[in-house]
Amino acid sequence: MTNRDAPDGGHETRDVSARPILLAGISLAAALLATSAGAWWLLGRLQAREARRSAEPSPLVAEYGRTEPPAPRLQIDPSADLRALRAEEDALLQRYAWVDRDAGRVRIPIEQAIDLLAARAETARAGRTR
Repeated sequence: MTNRDAPDGGHETRDVSARPILLAGISLAAALLATSAGAWWLLGRLQAREARRSAEPSPLVAEYGRTEPPAPRLQIDPSADLRALRAEEDALLQRYAWVDRDAGRVRIPIEQAIDLLAARAETARAGRTR
């Protein structure tokens, strides 16, 4: 099969024309710009209409209105909040404190608690083997 249109057996030049593709791209870009401009214009008109229709806020809003939303609020810096929580937990696990002073219950550092439990287990095991 030979190509009669190609002078030296190269590629065909009649299959794809760049002009329709270029025109389609330009048309698509123009439609996108026109749509964006129309949406921007419409949004401006709707905001202006809503501003005209809205009643003036009560003068008491500044005095009695909420200054911050109710809890729970979104975290601004979750990683800092997590670091603070871990530091607080570590402080609780590493110090002595009263849990119930009247009952004589205290909190001891976790390493000491582990050592005490291990010693009790060894004592219990030694008592059973005798």
